[in-house]
Amino acid sequence: MNCQHPLLVHPLFVQAVGGIVGGGALGALMAFFSSRWQRRQREAEIRFALADRIARATEGMIAGVALANARAKGFEEAEPSARTEQGDSAARAGSAALAVLEPYRAAWEGERLVVASALTSYYRNDCLVEDWAGLGEAMHAFTGLSILSPGTPESARAKHAETLRARLGDRVDEDTYRALAGGVVQFDATNAAAALAQIVHGDAWNKGRDALQGWRNDILRDVLEQRLRFR
Repeated sequence: MNCQHPLLVHPLFVQAVGGIVGGGALGALMAFFSSRWQRRQREAEIRFALADRIARATEGMIAGVALANARAKGFEEAEPSARTEQGDSAARAGSAALAVLEPYRAAWEGERLVVASALTSYYRNDCLVEDWAGLGEAMHAFTGLSILSPGTPESARAKHAETLRARLGDRVDEDTYRALAGGVVQFDATNAAAALAQIVHGDAWNKGRDALQGWRNDILRDVLEQRLRFR
């Protein structure tokens, strides 16, 4: 005995039900892919914005160091009468360099903290966060070796050299480490700007800068390639 209601097997009814079910499945599928696309779009925006921030922050700090030293070198090369009028040339050269550097250093410190927070929030890999912290320490040490202030104790300058070696490792060769450390530890407060010029325009300083930029580029690659986590 056939207990099915005639309406249930009617072609128009079957077609209508199929359309409803099919439409619901299609709608769910479209919603899934739309959500997935939006997520990937958001991930891409985060990655590129963070990479841009890292690049700008590091380049800004390195440029600040170069400009500060250029300012000190220019002061030392001024007319003797101008230097004499402003007092001891070494102290004045160091002070001039620090004054130029200060806004760059303040901007770097602020950006460094913002980036560290973003890396902690968005990335699964703790090594990426540690790499950024290590680069920050290396940047600080490199700046300390580059900006020779007569008021900086020799022990502090030696500590900068140790920190730079510990953080950069084999990114820099031994001769470069010795040149950077020697330029600072053997610093003569009576000839600050001459030492500045030797370091900034020397091969050792350029190699140190290149090593920092290379580490920065490794971090940028990880930022663009590693998985993000969303709550």
